[in-house]
Amino acid sequence: MWTTDHRGVACWTNAVHSIKMQFDQILMLVGTFGSYQKRVYFLLCLISLPGAWHKLGQVFLAGSVDHWCKSPELDSVNCTAWSLDSNQCDEAKRDAAIPTDEDGEYESCVKYNLTGVPFYPGVNTSDYTNQTVPCNAGWQYDNTVYQSTINSDVSVQFV
Repeated sequence: MWTTDHRGVACWTNAVHSIKMQFDQILMLVGTFGSYQKRVYFLLCLISLPGAWHKLGQVFLAGSVDHWCKSPELDSVNCTAWSLDSNQCDEAKRDAAIPTDEDGEYESCVKYNLTGVPFYPGVNTSDYTNQTVPCNAGWQYDNTVYQSTINSDVSVQFV
């Protein structure tokens, strides 16, 4: 900003310096960190707590669970004829319907083509097929760790 001094000579004054002086004067008038600032800081901390709990809740609500293709061909199988409980029956069905990768983990996006294949516990999958098909009937989830998660409720798969 251009001003004139006491002799009438034009001079450039620093506008930032004058603004800083005004702010310092206002700060001295209001006070540095008094009760008002403490109240505002406390309220801001209270407002941020629900957001933090919301972010932390995602760890538990959106847990990643093992999943594999659902095989409706095996839904009508009665495992009591082989004296299997429900957990053993589910495992036998999964062994018969879902291929494994090189690490021994079940594949999550493909299943064996079970059309016209009889089921029995301990079936050797190499005896009847090597043909795999993509999941066409949804997914089945491992509920040993979580009973329900957001991902399993809405069938969202992140592969």
